Amino acid sequence: MRGDRLLRILHLLQAQGKATTGELARRLEVSPRTVHRDMESLSASGFPIYAERGASGGWVLQEGYRTRLTGLTTGEITALLALQSSSAVRDLKLPDDTSSALRKLFSALPPARRDEAEFVRRHLHIDGAGWHEAGEPAPFLETVQKAVWEQRKMLIRYVGADERIHAPFAVCPWGLVAKRQTWYFAGQVEEERGEDRKAGKVPDRNAVSDGNADRKGGPDPEASPKAKSGPKREPKPEPDVKPDAMACASPEDRVRTFRVSRLVSAELLEDRFQVPETFDLASWWQRSTARFKASLPSYPAQVRVRTDAWRQFASERYVRILSSRQASEAWVEADVDLQTESYAARLLLGLGASALALRPESLRQSVANEAAALLKLYAEGGEAFPEADSRSTD
Repeated sequence: MRGDRLLRILHLLQAQGKATTGELARRLEVSPRTVHRDMESLSASGFPIYAERGASGGWVLQEGYRTRLTGLTTGEITALLALQSSSAVRDLKLPDDTSSALRKLFSALPPARRDEAEFVRRHLHIDGAGWHEAGEPAPFLETVQKAVWEQRKMLIRYVGADERIHAPFAVCPWGLVAKRQTWYFAGQVEEERGEDRKAGKVPDRNAVSDGNADRKGGPDPEASPKAKSGPKREPKPEPDVKPDAMACASPEDRVRTFRVSRLVSAELLEDRFQVPETFDLASWWQRSTARFKASLPSYPAQVRVRTDAWRQFASERYVRILSSRQASEAWVEADVDLQTESYAARLLLGLGASALALRPESLRQSVANEAAALLKLYAEGGEAFPEADSRSTD
């Protein structure tokens, strides 16, 4: 334990140049007396550490000295090698740099640790891609990346969740996020005024989706098409945000989630911006994702699923199991949330005779109508194609 602490002291001094006894004690969670003893031990072992006196003094590692001791554990080595095979590294065009950095790092390892690193490299490979190329085209990822790195504003045209291409507007990209094979960036919209939003210059908050929303918001359009039944609900318009209201909001409150693949154009501007030191991208993304999940539609239903199909049903992307019970040896009965009626009907139809909708009645009717239309189509041998869809939309 003490050896690890001594290595941490060396790394801290090497990284920041100087540190006080109190600062080291807090970082290492030890007493100031322990820090003094550790400094004496390091100095006696030949490390060029000395103390600077005065109000701005502290412990200093001699300028130009660099330790070759990394102190990497096997777990840390494994984590670094996993990073090398990350799809995010490939998307950002960093695989060569990552490999070069790892080679330099491993060359500084003691022989025993170097052997461990080589063993991990030979026996661990993480492939984050699926069997099919599902990654979205994101031609402007490199531009967004450069804007984030250099803290430069961008002038973008963007397809919002309402499918509108908004007029060009300026945005300050605060950070990049990779979720599976999809890239997002956290951006603060410039000059956000009510009159700009009415004119289409700034995307409405409802048009820019948080978290992992797809183009129409909610479930993936391919997995859950627009509902075909029930009255159409118009989205409640969001009141315009007045300049004085935006001035009262904290900078982080004005940060929105943008999906890189929805950019129609992205132009780097010369104007720079500063990201607040208090902004933490990981924490912000977690809150943003939680808000998105809370905004998802809800469609409670009761279903009965064959036991041998239960695992497939329960693992579907937009199925949330509220409660379940074994109705018999062959069937599981469950209260579920399926987000929308159209998605619920499609899912149950896909399971065929292995799933039954119990309630609500509208879902049972929707599945029955679709099954009847399917049966009619097959009975006609696929030779007759009706001019219009005759299925009920009640």
